[in-house]
Amino acid sequence: MTITEQQFYDMLNVDEHMNFTNRIQELVFDKKGREEFYSKILNIHHDMGIDFFRDYFMAHSAVSAKGQHYTPDELGKLTALLVGGSGGADLTGAGTGTLIIQKWQNDRMNADFFNYLPSNYWYQALELSDEAISFLIHAFAIRGMNGVIIHGDALEMAVKQVYFIQNSANNPIGFSEINVIPHSKDAMDFLGIHEWTEQAIEHIESKFPDWIPLIEEKKEQMSLFDECEK
Repeated sequence: MTITEQQFYDMLNVDEHMNFTNRIQELVFDKKGREEFYSKILNIHHDMGIDFFRDYFMAHSAVSAKGQHYTPDELGKLTALLVGGSGGADLTGAGTGTLIIQKWQNDRMNADFFNYLPSNYWYQALELSDEAISFLIHAFAIRGMNGVIIHGDALEMAVKQVYFIQNSANNPIGFSEINVIPHSKDAMDFLGIHEWTEQAIEHIESKFPDWIPLIEEKKEQMSLFDECEK
């Protein structure tokens, strides 16, 4: 079962594609509204192993209009099985997330139901498309994944933003918080970024783990965290 275009529009109270994509982008930075949207999705679509954004995106995307199409679910499942293993995945050209969703699903199915913890898995994705990036972020967050999404050019490692997606409650059926990593030299070194191509976005929903090096922003980050905890 897929989610229809009209169902998506009804969830966000919009009536056309442009308004829908604008709202999808806004929800990246609106935790309450985002989680209400996720709950509406889960009320009609229970199979989280499916990339339910893909068909909508392909129907409207300028990228798809140029003949570039996104991965079918069946191929995603096969790729996940071939990759195998556990602990997550690293994917360049992630699109709306089909392949990495299938790897996440495979990881979950291979884990004991009562012992599955999101903190045992880390997923990293890189996507250049401005159209796809918000859908990819939501694909991680609605599934309670932990990982990093890099919005930029894989060849030049010229990057607009880096999104740190964190299930801080470590809840197997919970949603993840969305954070934007500051544009620091430490972050560049840590992620292999050569340059930032967009102004930094300040958005923090959960505390970063100690192993993410953000020394240059430490004082600023602490003040942001303090605000989040008030």
